[in-house]
Amino acid sequence: PNTGKTTLFNGLTGSTVRVGNYPGITVERSLGHLKGVEHPIDVLDVPGAYSLVARSAEERIAVDALLGHGGVPSPALVVVVLDATALERNLYFALQVIELGRPTLIALNQMDAAEAAGVQIDCTALSDALGVPVVPTVGTDIERVSALAQRIAQYVDKPPRPPAWPWTPSGPLQADVEAVAPHFPDAPEGARQALALWALMSVSPEDSGAPPTLRTTVAARLAAAEGSGRDLDLEIAQARYGWIDAHAPTLLTRTGSRRLADKADRLLLHPVVGFGAFVAVMALCFQALFAWADPFIGLVEGAIGALAGGAHDVLPPGIAADFVADALIGGVGNVLVFLPQI
Repeated sequence: PNTGKTTLFNGLTGSTVRVGNYPGITVERSLGHLKGVEHPIDVLDVPGAYSLVARSAEERIAVDALLGHGGVPSPALVVVVLDATALERNLYFALQVIELGRPTLIALNQMDAAEAAGVQIDCTALSDALGVPVVPTVGTDIERVSALAQRIAQYVDKPPRPPAWPWTPSGPLQADVEAVAPHFPDAPEGARQALALWALMSVSPEDSGAPPTLRTTVAARLAAAEGSGRDLDLEIAQARYGWIDAHAPTLLTRTGSRRLADKADRLLLHPVVGFGAFVAVMALCFQALFAWADPFIGLVEGAIGALAGGAHDVLPPGIAADFVADALIGGVGNVLVFLPQI
């Protein structure tokens, strides 16, 4: 979500989009034809997801689309759209897709916004680290979108080699994966390990969509892990983020104002310094409200009082003078007196 995927999809397909629902659910699906290429290529827009842990309809659709389940044909090429301005956060999702072993291309979108923010990304190094092609693009740039379309057509005709896992599971986690992998005999060999990992994080005993034998095996592995003090979800997430933290410094650099903002974040989010800064700001606000604003409040009150007195002097005594001086001028003054504090 929020990576410019829809804009990029519309740029790749133009006016050829057909909108409908995925079978049996109300999640919208969009299917178009890649424009500007020699051979007809269908492009399926999968709902945006933060993760492939299938705990929502969108995430389950994404998994089915990647694997060719649920009435969706298996894709010849998976195009993962990442936001270049938030590469570290988006890499977690990219790793999950790459783990499935499908031919994959990374469309690094919003490169213009990243460059404007002082973020420089080494796309060649990123491609080498992930083991998949990386194409920098901007969804609103016709030339860049056209270049992406040509790369997609190239890799559909000659798919890139299925990527290997970027990170290596620990010994106990590998044993869990190997115990669950045989439950996916129809999957390509490279995808079984990823599907086993997905099942360990997604399948619950109440999941009616999973085979009973798979639910039993997953429940047994989770119970054994919990009994030995292991948290599989945390273990898997830490392994992926460990890979991201190790590689991110070599993949992107920040310059100028962005670097200054990062320094400010580290300072203000520090558990000690940040709390001190918070107390200082609150004290400053208190001082401004109850001390520094007093002279200005006095000026407003004096001006309103003088204006009301002038109205009494000019107008003849009676209800008209009381209305103008006390109700009209006094009422407005009761509001204006708060302006210095605001």
